[in-house]
Amino acid sequence: MEMRGRVVLHDTPPRHGRQRPPQGGFVIVIAGLGLGAAMGASVALRRGGKVLDALQYAAGYGIAFGLLGLFATIFLERML
Repeated sequence: MEMRGRVVLHDTPPRHGRQRPPQGGFVIVIAGLGLGAAMGASVALRRGGKVLDALQYAAGYGIAFGLLGLFATIFLERML
């Protein structure tokens, strides 16, 4: 379908009523961040690290667990 020199790719109306509002899946990501940070800090301190070592481990573990929580959230949202 052509209109004034521009090609319209499709002429179906947008489907506005089909998307669901967010239902709290973001909580999994936050929980992963918190759990990972606590776990990383405890690992670093158990290994005899100082405060900066604990902060670095907490950041690394927090990012890793947060990403796992993000993937879990995406998976659960797609499956439900």
